[in-house]
Amino acid sequence: MRNEVEKIEIQEAIDAGERVLESLRNAQEKLRNAKNWGLVDLFGGGLFTDLMKHSKIKDAKSYLEDAKAGLKIFQRELKDVRISLNLDLEISDFLKVTDFFFDNPVSDYLVQSKINETREQVNEAILQIEGIISNLAYARDHQ
Repeated sequence: MRNEVEKIEIQEAIDAGERVLESLRNAQEKLRNAKNWGLVDLFGGGLFTDLMKHSKIKDAKSYLEDAKAGLKIFQRELKDVRISLNLDLEISDFLKVTDFFFDNPVSDYLVQSKINETREQVNEAILQIEGIISNLAYARDHQ
C-alpha cells in the first residue's frame, strides 16, 4: 500500500514537472525568436524590428509566468517526495522601455544581453527539471 501511495506522489510530481517543462520550452522558443530579431535590431533594424522583438519577449514573459506558477505546484509536489527545488526566472520591463525610447546600439545591446541571460536561465531550468523528472521516473519504476 505504501509503495502505491509513493508511486502516486511521484507521478504527481512528474506530471507537475512536465507542465513546467512545456511552459519553459515555449518560452525558450520565443526567446530564440526574440534573440534573432534582436540581432537584426543590432545591425540596423527599426521600429518594426523593435515591435517584433518585444512581441516575442512579451510572449516569452507570459510563458515564464506560467512556468513560475507551475514551479510553485512542482515544488509542492516535490516536497511530498522529499526533494527541493529553487528557481527564479525574470525579464526586466525596464529594458523594454529603454529600448523603445532610446533606440540605439547601446540599448539594443542591453536588451540582447538580457535576452541571452534569460535564455541561459531557461536552459538551466529545463536541464534541472529534466534531471529531476528522470530521477523521479527511475524511482517510480524501481520501487
